[in-house]
Amino acid sequence: MASTIIYFFPYLWQKIDEEITDSRSNLCEYKLSELVIASIALFLLKQGSRNAMNESRKEGKFDSVSNNK
Repeated sequence: MASTIIYFFPYLWQKIDEEITDSRSNLCEYKLSELVIASIALFLLKQGSRNAMNESRKEGKFDSVSNNK
């Protein structure tokens, strides 16, 4: 999925870092752009949390998630 995003939106991560002010402390492990992209992915994949997405991936439910319409 990351390669698809980079292909169609090559400057997305850079643009997010430039346009959105990160008010967190410098001790954060993840860049703000990574968190924003992860949030968008959770929304698009209809997952409630990163944990839910990890469990769906482990159980092979990603195929059924998109077919539940």
